[in-house]
Amino acid sequence: IIENVGLNPTRTGFIEIMKLMGGKIKTTINNQTTSSEKIGSISITSSKLKGIKVPKDLITSAIDELPLVFLAGACAEGSTIIKHAEELRYKESDRISSMIKVLNTFAIRTKEFHDGAIINGGIITGGIIDSFGDHRIAMTALVASCVSEQPIIVENCENIDTSFPTFKKMMNLIGMNIRKY
Repeated sequence: IIENVGLNPTRTGFIEIMKLMGGKIKTTINNQTTSSEKIGSISITSSKLKGIKVPKDLITSAIDELPLVFLAGACAEGSTIIKHAEELRYKESDRISSMIKVLNTFAIRTKEFHDGAIINGGIITGGIIDSFGDHRIAMTALVASCVSEQPIIVENCENIDTSFPTFKKMMNLIGMNIRKY
């Protein structure tokens, strides 16, 4: 259980997408709020994911987490289709192109579109990844090491500190082995 999580409905698209993919996720809203934002807890049970066509109406509320949806698609059974996400091309990196390169390094078959991609589920093989100067790409590639058959080295990931300074420490507490290389 993860407690004290922001659960503003305009920012929970990722959770809804994971549920559609078969993720066993339960959210509980607490009576308290932070800056008028709803907060609560999230309970997650290990699940087998299936590929889906991500609904257009969830793209905006998951825009910053879509790199994780790409990764989930790579781990899912079948194909995951992400469309209507052209905004990803104008973030810290072109996140569509960056994630396609990351997944291809992991030996995941993909097809890139101007506004998204098709990701075919497979086995994450590991490899050396460039974060393209993008903290969300770096964090997603590091999270991939949880399901990778081989080690993953992420280059240029100092940028993680800009948005999540305790990421490495927290991930190591749950069993990852993130260290400077």
